[in-house]
Amino acid sequence: MENKVILSPHLDDAIFSCWSIIQNKNTTVITIFAGQPTKKTRTIWDAFCGEINSYKMMQKRKIENKTIMDSLYINSIVLNYLDNQYDKNRPTINQIMNEILSFCSSDCIFYVPLAISLLYRHPDHVITRNVGLALLERNRKVIFYADQPYMLLPTSLLLNNEKLLTTKIKKDLKITGNILVNKLKTDSQQRKLDCMKKYESQFKMTNLLAFNKLSKKKNLSAEFFFVPKA
Repeated sequence: MENKVILSPHLDDAIFSCWSIIQNKNTTVITIFAGQPTKKTRTIWDAFCGEINSYKMMQKRKIENKTIMDSLYINSIVLNYLDNQYDKNRPTINQIMNEILSFCSSDCIFYVPLAISLLYRHPDHVITRNVGLALLERNRKVIFYADQPYMLLPTSLLLNNEKLLTTKIKKDLKITGNILVNKLKTDSQQRKLDCMKKYESQFKMTNLLAFNKLSKKKNLSAEFFFVPKA
């Protein structure tokens, strides 16, 4: 069985978007933007999430993530690049890619966010997507996932609009391929929701900004992937 590597921009993205992949054996989650900000750092988002001190917030998020990954028996690797809210000076694509490759076998499959939401494209998700495109150029196996909550709002439309989605991906990413839909059974939807809620520091505010759609299991019934043509 080929090893699967989920490139997660932040500490909750893999659970939110790739639950169907995480359930498989031989899966590793590499979180890219999980560096520790300085003890003096303060951001509006962290304050809204209940912690005015961003240093303490990142500590809390790392503990949450480790607890969840350990409970799922997932191999988790956390890199030290700073979240966009802490540092606008972004690392290069090659810098991130080379560090990721140092952990990975030559035959693994990378799962990377699409970052093509019409509402908001988080800069860290876009960078992670571009790392995936760079890996694809190196002839590595890459599959793109619809990252939540940014692509959650049109989820109900995606099942019936594969042509529209593939056209948008071709326009934005300059690649062609096919849509893959992984449907989640009711019990799996509940387990995913339970794990999402364990990211207590982020779930409440993220769900609020997603118009409470993250907490409704009907919106967790399927996960969407894009498989580039060889």
